[in-house]
Amino acid sequence: MTTGSAPAHPPMGRVVRNTVALAVGRNVSALARLAMLAIVARGLGTDTFGQYAVLIALLMVAEGLVDFGSNETFVREVSAQPQRRAALLRVLAAGRLLHAPAAWLLLVAATVLLGYDAEIVKAAALGGASLLFIGGVMVFRVLFRVELTMEREVAAEFVSVLFMVVALILLSLRGGGIVELMACHVASRALYFALAAWFVRHQFRWSLAGVTRADLAWSWRLCLPVGVTGSLVMLYDPMDVLLLSRLASIEETAQFAAAQRLAWPLLIALSAIGGTVYSLAAASWPHDPARLQRICQRGFDTVVVGGLGVACGGIVGAEALLGLISHELGGGSGALVFALLVTLCVAKAVSGTLGPVLLIVGASRVALAIVGLALVVKFLAALWWVPQAGIVGLAVVALVVELACVVSPALWVVARRAGVRLDYRRAVLALSLCGAVALLGRLLPPAELGPAGRLALAAAASGLYLAVAVSTRLLDLGALRQLRGPAAGPAADAGTVR
Repeated sequence: MTTGSAPAHPPMGRVVRNTVALAVGRNVSALARLAMLAIVARGLGTDTFGQYAVLIALLMVAEGLVDFGSNETFVREVSAQPQRRAALLRVLAAGRLLHAPAAWLLLVAATVLLGYDAEIVKAAALGGASLLFIGGVMVFRVLFRVELTMEREVAAEFVSVLFMVVALILLSLRGGGIVELMACHVASRALYFALAAWFVRHQFRWSLAGVTRADLAWSWRLCLPVGVTGSLVMLYDPMDVLLLSRLASIEETAQFAAAQRLAWPLLIALSAIGGTVYSLAAASWPHDPARLQRICQRGFDTVVVGGLGVACGGIVGAEALLGLISHELGGGSGALVFALLVTLCVAKAVSGTLGPVLLIVGASRVALAIVGLALVVKFLAALWWVPQAGIVGLAVVALVVELACVVSPALWVVARRAGVRLDYRRAVLALSLCGAVALLGRLLPPAELGPAGRLALAAAASGLYLAVAVSTRLLDLGALRQLRGPAAGPAADAGTVR
């Protein structure tokens, strides 16, 4: 059983620590995952890498079904009703135990219906066992988020990723295929669950005592709007790889998946800001709209200005960065795809930071409509354009649809429903600076510059961008601390979030 209650006014130091832990820890885990991809691509072959990318895409969708909006919903409920935390967490746990087997069945059925070969179907059936473990982690994650102690989950995840790296090295040495690879994945998820459970051993004891059908029905009704939207979001990115696996060769699928995975550390780092903005925004609405405005503005500025600083380096060093995974994946159109996808990550970070505000202000149906429309438009555009333009066409479709059908409508609805009207001047200046630095980095160096030189140039491009941004105050390094707003009274003197 749980003891105590979530802190109503977390110290600013904990807010910053939570954000930094997410940004740094998950990015380190993401880099370790890139090492995993390199081991798979180089040690097990491009075909196995492509199969792995397809299965990970399917598992991402299945994990979204296991969660089905419960994380965001129960974070809100536990924060609002700390005295009922134990009962709410038991309801959450019971729901995940029901969702995991259902998601496993849908995962296996999808591989059969989509016409994948028997080896992939077998690997999916084995890999789907990880859904039970990740369902358990989702219960613990609510506690970590409510108490702003996400560094504990980050540590558990990181250890599990290191285990996976070692397992893949051993697998590449002895030889194996996609089935053995998914067995390693399941073992890694089991370790992730065990470590997360250990971190909350004094706060939560796994129990379903007192959970009734009425409780489960209540939780499903509560999670339904967010769950449908979240499931569509979870399908949104994996759909790229799944479409390519049916419309293009496994080699092209592998190349796109490598570029996508290489770009994701940027999105993971920026999503840490979005997670903090969501928690603070939920505490500000509806009683303090002025503070909500400050939180959204500073969150928007930070993800755009900071994200473009990393993106410009990625654009400059695209070929060399892809070559780190496999030399076979760095050639052809892979570099252009990576440049487009790293830019897409910044756009996604904007929608990921401000989109959840729609849930806070009661616009969940609007959020569902936005995501549903974007999914349909992206699917139809990709069906038409990918056969003609290949993986570059898919990357262009993904970027244009994100900006036109997700970011723009989300910003408009947030302004209408919450009165949050953003100032875009910093974003425009940052985009101009990024474009100028990236253009210089692509045009000025000699064509024969080697991979090491290109990587050094990419680091220099990001360094130049950040130096200019910081010196001109375009990038405000104190933005996270300023989220608490102006000091007022004893609470502010104590360094707490009001």
